[in-house]
Amino acid sequence: MLTRRLLPFGRYDMTKTGLCNRWVTKAEKESLRRLWLAPDSDSVRKRTAIVAGILLFVDILFVARQLLSGFVRSLGYEAGLGIFSHPKFNVSADGGIPEIFNYLKLALASYWLLRSWKCTQAHIYWIWAVIVLTILADDALLLHEKTGLLLRDRFGPISFLWLTAYEIGQVMFWFVSGCFLIGLLGWGLRKTSAPDRFLGLIIGMPVLGIAFFGAAVDMLNHAFEAGSFPQKMMSVVEDGGEMVSVSFVCVAAYAISKIRNKASAD
Repeated sequence: MLTRRLLPFGRYDMTKTGLCNRWVTKAEKESLRRLWLAPDSDSVRKRTAIVAGILLFVDILFVARQLLSGFVRSLGYEAGLGIFSHPKFNVSADGGIPEIFNYLKLALASYWLLRSWKCTQAHIYWIWAVIVLTILADDALLLHEKTGLLLRDRFGPISFLWLTAYEIGQVMFWFVSGCFLIGLLGWGLRKTSAPDRFLGLIIGMPVLGIAFFGAAVDMLNHAFEAGSFPQKMMSVVEDGGEMVSVSFVCVAAYAISKIRNKASAD
């Protein structure tokens, strides 16, 4: 009873397990299922599969190159993979080709989400576009890193709960921005009707993947000695996981855009 009062989604079935089952009715999920599986949606499904295949294939190529280059160098071949050993191909390099590829995917995802909002007027889509653009801006402009540096320069080498001033600044940035974005997302879910509420929750799954690899795995990565084999492997897991998560965000945004634009046209 308490959760029904606290959550804006309490009028839906809260007795079932699973995020989507708690916040979305059976009728809403059935409406989406019919929309996705309709015979005239076959072209949308095929194009979505092609987009997913291309993005994930490129992601795998970048990660495989990283692993293979490291393996070849460990055998004593300093040249590695030749031109493909250039730092610009490194998945962890700032301003490298893999990072630019990630920026392109995030920008495309935002565009497709805004298209979905334009044709449905469902608030959840422009809110997800804002969240995706926030991730893009933070990564491209190093916003949370600059917040950490600002705090370190202001207060010096202080520490609190085993966190340095630099790390505290980063946590503060994501806490403040996260509270705002989560609040905005909750409002958007409450104001959005079926089946867009369910589609909005689907977008959230790969976004959580970005947060997991970018925050949790990143912190675990710093626990290892810099340059050690475990640290290098964790870097590949972190950056590769982020790339794949971003690809799924892009694919989900593309599929939703096509489905909702098609439904509006019909």
